[in-house]
Amino acid sequence: MNAHGGINGRKIVPVYSKYCPIQNAPALATCTSLTDDHHVFAIIGTFTDFSGDAQKCVTNLHQRVLLTHVVSQAFIDAAPPEC
Repeated sequence: MNAHGGINGRKIVPVYSKYCPIQNAPALATCTSLTDDHHVFAIIGTFTDFSGDAQKCVTNLHQRVLLTHVVSQAFIDAAPPEC
């Protein structure tokens, strides 16, 4: 980020979201909300869905960047090559 709050002329506006990671549906709803409603270009932070569906929603379905942890190698191998 530069001194003007952006990257390469694009302003960075953080969007925050919370959900209960114990169930899959809230993570999927968070994916849809962040990608369709808020048009984020990346999701950064803890984004846990133990089925992997929400992570695939971000990377495969919506073609967004996902920077998180607790991701298996199998999930990384299934992600699009440009992610």
